[in-house]
Amino acid sequence: MNREGIAYRIYPSLLDKYQTLLNAEKDLEAPWNIDRETGEYRKTLAQIEDEARQSLLNGINRVPFHSLAADNGTVFNELVDCLHRGRRPFRDDITFKTFKEQGLIAARFRQEGLPDELFCYDLASARNIAEFFRGSCCQLYVRGVLPTVYGNVELYGYIDELKRDVVYDLKTTGSFYTFGKFEDHWQRWVYPYCLIQSGAMKDILAFEYSVLKWTKRKSPAVTQNDGLWDWLDVKPAYFDPATKRPVDIDKMEAAGRRKEEFIEQMPQFTTVDVYGFDYIPEFYAYDHDECVERLTYMVESFIEWIEGNREYITDKKIFNQLED
Repeated sequence: MNREGIAYRIYPSLLDKYQTLLNAEKDLEAPWNIDRETGEYRKTLAQIEDEARQSLLNGINRVPFHSLAADNGTVFNELVDCLHRGRRPFRDDITFKTFKEQGLIAARFRQEGLPDELFCYDLASARNIAEFFRGSCCQLYVRGVLPTVYGNVELYGYIDELKRDVVYDLKTTGSFYTFGKFEDHWQRWVYPYCLIQSGAMKDILAFEYSVLKWTKRKSPAVTQNDGLWDWLDVKPAYFDPATKRPVDIDKMEAAGRRKEEFIEQMPQFTTVDVYGFDYIPEFYAYDHDECVERLTYMVESFIEWIEGNREYITDKKIFNQLED
């Protein structure tokens, strides 16, 4: 696609952040923002708006952001793709290894300037969701042009999974998920629009947020005799082989026993959190005419905000400029 004549380049997560700013008053009344005991707001409307505005500017300016929860989702998405496509990771910063005896797949995520992150996933759960997506096209880059009163806008991004005429986006979330959480997100409009407008597809039936609500279990004790041990970078504990119970070394040392005595006699062990999930589909039928109307209104509103805050935007890619 020739980018000449493109006034702005926008991807869905920027629209999500803008939507969060628009939803500030709604968030003010959200349960998480109201103290159950006093009924007072935890954050004022001004605080919510300021945080949303800064998050949006950070996204536009591509300010690095690190989140363990986001990294967990990124790694699991790659694992699902590897399993259902029967391939190794395309990324050189992620490594997987299966440990059948513990019923898990371990993943190591390496990022420059940060300690390695280790995630462990339930083997059966990972295989089940991968089987569901078998045969789909994964991590498909799409882009399309949306005409607006402010010029042509290029919309673009990566589709997690495309299976026949349904677009899927994997979302991992914690225990506070409620159904419809992702209804206001814009991937469900941007990706089908790009597929149709670019000519890649004639019709899209629906968009599904495949919500994976994390569950956790503790692995069996991992000792130095287990292959998983070498993958872990955690402080081990000690257990009594007779009782199979952890030993409180500090407590025993306070009682006059030598720490070395227990370290010499008792095996080291540790446990790890193993992530499984409950699968909750958020399924939305797709209508292209409705999509064009919604996208046009939202994108034009976003452009007005962008131009009103242009002085704070340092990364000019959103203006289709590679340099200042």
